[in-house]
Parts: sequence; C-alpha cells; structure tokens
Amino acid sequence: MIKQPPKGMRDLLPEEMIKRNYVFDIIKSVFIKYGFDPLESPSVEYSEVLEGKYGEEEKLIYKFKDKGGRDLALRYDLTVPLSRIIAANPNLNKPFKRFQISRVWRYDRPGKGRYKEFWQCDVDVVGSDSILADAEIIAVTIEIMEDLGFKDYTVRLNNRKILNSILESVGVPEKKYNEVLISIDKLERIGIEGVKKELREKELSPKQINGLSSFFDISGNNQQILNKLKKTLKNGKGEEGLNEMYELVSYLDKMGLPKKYKIMVSLARGLDYYTGPTFETVLNGVEMGSVSGGGRFDKLIGKFSGTDIPATGTSIGIERIIDVMKELNFDLPKQKTLTKVLVVNVDESTLQDCIKLASFLRKNNVSCQFNLSGKKFGKQIKYADSLGIQYLAIIGKEELKQNKVTLKDMVTGKQRKVNKEALLKIVS
Repeated sequence: MIKQPPKGMRDLLPEEMIKRNYVFDIIKSVFIKYGFDPLESPSVEYSEVLEGKYGEEEKLIYKFKDKGGRDLALRYDLTVPLSRIIAANPNLNKPFKRFQISRVWRYDRPGKGRYKEFWQCDVDVVGSDSILADAEIIAVTIEIMEDLGFKDYTVRLNNRKILNSILESVGVPEKKYNEVLISIDKLERIGIEGVKKELREKELSPKQINGLSSFFDISGNNQQILNKLKKTLKNGKGEEGLNEMYELVSYLDKMGLPKKYKIMVSLARGLDYYTGPTFETVLNGVEMGSVSGGGRFDKLIGKFSGTDIPATGTSIGIERIIDVMKELNFDLPKQKTLTKVLVVNVDESTLQDCIKLASFLRKNNVSCQFNLSGKKFGKQIKYADSLGIQYLAIIGKEELKQNKVTLKDMVTGKQRKVNKEALLKIVS
C-alpha cells in the first residue's frame, strides 16, 4: 500500500501542528482585535463558482465530477467563496468584517513555500468603499508580522487603476491588460530582461516596452513616487488611483504603524479580480515569494449577485511564514505533545485511582493522560520522556496510604509527595 500522501501535500504530525497552531493563534488574535469575526466555507464548490475569476491561474483549479455527474472543484482561494456567500446573504450587516483560516488546493508545481494543499489566513472588509478599509487591512498585516517577530519586511503598495493608466499611457490595448500585468508581476522573480522578453512574446512594441520600463524605474519615498506619477498620469483612472494612494498612505501614517510600507509601481498581483489598491508583504533578505497578498475587489461579488459591492482584503501565507520562521530559528514551540501530566500507575492495583486522578485534572482543565496500554512502570516513564511530557503524577501503594501523589518534574528532575489540590496548583 502507498504510504506517502500525494505530491505537494503533507502529513502534519503533532509536533508540526503545535507550531502551526501557535502561529494561527497569534494571527487570529490580531484579526479579533480589529473586530473581524470567523467564517467558514465548504472545501468544495461548483466549478462555475470558481471559473472565470482567476485569469491565467484558473488552470491550477482542481476540478472533478461527483457521482451525480455534477462539475465540482476544490476551493482555490477563500476570496471567491466569500463573494458567493455575500451574494447569497444580502441582508448581512455592512461593513461585514470576516476572517477565515482554512485549507485551499492548487494544482501547482511544488517548491519552496509552495504546496498543492495549504492553509490561507484571510481577512476581508465587505461593504465599504472607503480607502480606510484598505488601510485597516494593511494595519492588520503589519501587526501580525510584528507579533510573529519579523522585523525586516516590506509591505508593498500599488493600485490597479494606476497600472491600467500606465498601460493606457504607453498604448497597450485594453484587451491585453491582464496578460501584460501577469508578466509585470514576475519582475522580482525573472528580472527586467525576463519581463521584456515575455512582453515581446506578447507582441508589445519596443516603444511600449521601454515606456513601461521607465515607470518601473521610478524611485524615492512614497510621496515622491506619487508626485512623479502625478506629472505623467493625467487620465481619469490614473488620477483616481493616485488620489486613493495619497489617501491610503496618509491613513497609514496616522495609524502610528512601523513605516514598513512602500509604494512599488511594478506590483501587479496576478489575479484578475483586483480593482483598486493592491498590497503584498515580502521578507527582506530571504529567498521567498510574498508572505501575504491582497487588494480591493469591488467587482467580484457582483458576478454572483448582479450588484457590485465594494470589498477589500488580504491573505496571510501561513506556509511560507512558518517555513521562514524555521529557517531563521524563530522561537517556535518544540513540543511533541500538548499533554502536561502523565498519571502513572506503579502496578495494576492503582490503575483505578489513576483514572480518578486523571478525571480530576481534566475537570480542572489540565491536559493529561494515563496508562491505556497496560505498560509497565518503566515503559510509562520512557513514554513520557519520549513525548516531552513535563510532569509525572505517580500513584503506588505508599501514595494511596498517605492519600498523596508523587509529582516528578521531568525538566528539573525534582520530585515530591503532594495532595491532589497542591498537585493541581503546581501543574495548572
């Protein structure tokens, strides 16, 4: 029998899941602090829900037929299912602020920080067209990065309206916008020459390619970049995008955040559904793609409801974040178990008393185990040691006579006889 999971998917044993849940809890605490509530969507959607939403990325959707012949697909991200849910529940209070931590599936080529099955941590605001909503999403991202212990990172900012205006200004036909943006989005990975090569293959003229390159050379602080763009982009969409970015930066500056946000003119984000501000987080000096990414998607919900509803959000790339935290030796939990106490019976005659003590501890919210497999005393000790369980609560005939328990701290090696109330106080 095959013992390995499918390529690009993983078994996550308790030691790994403890690390993962530690990171999830930090992220979730920030989401809740900012007033976002939990939401869940099915792992499987009708194929037509996902189709036509992701552009070139659509080829990565896992599609299949069920036994009734229905066309289904594993969810590709958490944004499109959210849009379906909003359309199906028009009476939800707006703005609707939600977070979701769930698995998604993509038929992608596995690589560093890239898997076919992985978790996303999404946070979104639906029903607000204010740029303040985008600023809040970025603030959440920055606080999460800080709380996780990252210091050297950059949240890159751009606006799809600015990019479309740039494409228009150099004469790129509108029907080619999405495919050109996909190439531009690869600038960090393949370099300017690689992007130029792709643009030539997409039949852009040398003048158009050079025109685009000149925009990507714009540098300076956020205000300087916007001021330089303002001199060139005179059409309506360009001015609208620039005004949004001036407003966004102004809000972020007022929020008292670490100033780790930077406008990057070449930031495109490859998905078709972005309509305004876009943002992603990269770790400086680490060979890894973005560890968060998102933006405004004001037209996506309308594809389901027939009425556009403004929305913005981002996804925290938990897999890449955890991979980097390990690589950089962050202080992640090293536990193999969440069990705090192993209740040990010296022989079979004290097993019933061990069961009673375990029940007492559990009623008082202390995680514990007792001997389920008839292991001898020595093997119970080895079991606790192999899992890194900190405390042993040992019950033998002598302990029963004294109505006490021998408590051993496996970290310090110290042990003493205590009553169960004292035991609870120590291990709680």
